[in-house]
Amino acid sequence: MFISYFFSAVFTLNAQSGEDASYFDLEKLHKTKLVNLGQLNTEQYEFSPAFYQDDLVFVQSKTEKKRFRLDSDNSFMLKYAKRDLTGKLIAGEVFPGISMPGFFDGPASFSADGQWMFITRNQNNSTKEDGKDEQKLGIYLYSKSDGNWVNKGALPVNASRYSVCHPYWDERNKKLYFASDMPGGFGGLDLYVIQMTDEQSWGEARNLGANINGEGNDCFPFLNQEHFLFFTSDRIGGKGGFDLYAAVVKNGIWGGAVSLEGLNTVSDDLCLILDETGKSLYFASSRAGGKGKDDLYIMSLDQNLILKSPDYITIKVINRETNQAVEGVKMLFQPFSTGDAEIVETKNERLSLVQEIELGKANDNVIYLSGKNGELSLYLPPDKFVLIAEKDGYGISRRLMDFSKANREHTIYIDSIVCKGFDILLVDGQSGEKISKFHIEPVSTMQFIMNKDGSLVYCLAKEQEFLGEVTADGYYPRDIHIQYVDIAELDQIRIAMDKIAVVEGNQKLPLKTGETIVLRQIYYDYNSAEIKPEAVNTLDQLVNHMLRYPGMVIELSAHTDSRGKESYNQSLSVNRANNAKLYLVSKGINTSRIVAVGYGESRLLNHCKDGVKCPEDAHALNRRTEVKVISHEEGLEFRYNAQ
Repeated sequence: MFISYFFSAVFTLNAQSGEDASYFDLEKLHKTKLVNLGQLNTEQYEFSPAFYQDDLVFVQSKTEKKRFRLDSDNSFMLKYAKRDLTGKLIAGEVFPGISMPGFFDGPASFSADGQWMFITRNQNNSTKEDGKDEQKLGIYLYSKSDGNWVNKGALPVNASRYSVCHPYWDERNKKLYFASDMPGGFGGLDLYVIQMTDEQSWGEARNLGANINGEGNDCFPFLNQEHFLFFTSDRIGGKGGFDLYAAVVKNGIWGGAVSLEGLNTVSDDLCLILDETGKSLYFASSRAGGKGKDDLYIMSLDQNLILKSPDYITIKVINRETNQAVEGVKMLFQPFSTGDAEIVETKNERLSLVQEIELGKANDNVIYLSGKNGELSLYLPPDKFVLIAEKDGYGISRRLMDFSKANREHTIYIDSIVCKGFDILLVDGQSGEKISKFHIEPVSTMQFIMNKDGSLVYCLAKEQEFLGEVTADGYYPRDIHIQYVDIAELDQIRIAMDKIAVVEGNQKLPLKTGETIVLRQIYYDYNSAEIKPEAVNTLDQLVNHMLRYPGMVIELSAHTDSRGKESYNQSLSVNRANNAKLYLVSKGINTSRIVAVGYGESRLLNHCKDGVKCPEDAHALNRRTEVKVISHEEGLEFRYNAQ
């Protein structure tokens, strides 16, 4: 506050505010009697109460200066109200040990042990506006030594161009909340927070955002139970003047402001603080019936004003080998959808899945870090999430986490990269020749390490395994499953690939049971089951081949590319296989010698899966017909029942 002018404000409650209102017992505020702390109040201003251990410190004006104007006079001072044996506050005394001539003593905040104090004072410098001296407020840090308060200096955000005031010290997280009209805010005074890294070092001030700050003045912050912010605002939509509001934080993001309707009036209501039990509320108000311009009030509830806390879950990260907590692990939580991912294997809560989630592409505001004890606490709705955990020197961990259950504490294990490197060699299954170009589509996570020559090789740690599919042009796809035991004595894994037999011209057709070829010339247009004219010659060759070997029974299978719905592709492939079969039957091949099967998109020959951009010729390779010999009694007549 402490400004000589006001701003009009337009403020829209955040969508969360309706939900967030359920965190507070707002009904009790309407029904509970409010008590004026008459023993502390005068005809002047009393406001900004603060807890000082078991006692109360507040601000009192010494003259009739307006509450929101700062002149060169020391118009405000800190008062100290102790409690008697019954717990009642007795008349306040001037707070000892900090009085300095010419200095304004304003709102203050104290550490829990009473050894540190943050106080609002006028800065030593001043600026001239419209030919008049304009003093700005700053926050100063004091420490207690031998019963005396020692000035430790100004907060680094203090500046002669704007005011910094209304401190609240969050001791648990070593953060200071404050109000300022520094440039870049949303209105007049905005609420900010700054992190203390040690006794004299601070991070950068961070605005609490549009859910808290509006176009008017937002000030006098007070934090309770780490998740709940109480503050004062003169935004439009209130009852009049300054009103009291509360907000809930979830994962560092503040929800919308909740008006404390039972406390607010058409007068100024401001500076609320709440004791540890949540039952005693202290605040200031200029409402009718008071003793002075602003009076201090107390409301004593029969239960905590805060009805519940955000349902946080706790994740603890442990090094699997050392069983020690791991600090600084980056974690990303992605809502799980079966449309995005396919569970392949679940083993000891470790998940192998196909899902395009990468930490490197995620926004920083959704990446969380484990603390010194390896723990992370955050709010997540009760649902299933894929957790991706990553830290340099450790393997990437992906797990399916179910937070819909009652258990709110979870432990995950990550593996340090103490792994064995190996290479993968692809060879032709018949000739043994090396296949240079191939593609591996991973199903589970694979680590890599760098050789001395700068090349990358695969890397597996104990208890790890790698699942994937390897494809190469001209070869059938092959699933691979590599375990640590497979590479324990080897530096290279050799994978033999089966070449796809192709009918070219009058090339020899299959004879042996189990032999499979692709009828290359039998292609289909996209989304069509009609046999193309250029396929007739190839099908005629197959007719002659089967007439020559009457003891041969074949599987005639049709395949589609990956475009379109899977169910539709399956139906399309069945129609294609049946059309090819009908042609063979029309040429004299008995229907019982042909088993027509449609495999849809389940047996792609390359990496052109859903979501992968491929040229048309690559997709065409997958729209094919294959012939596989099921049985062959060479030289014998194949007997069957006529149909």
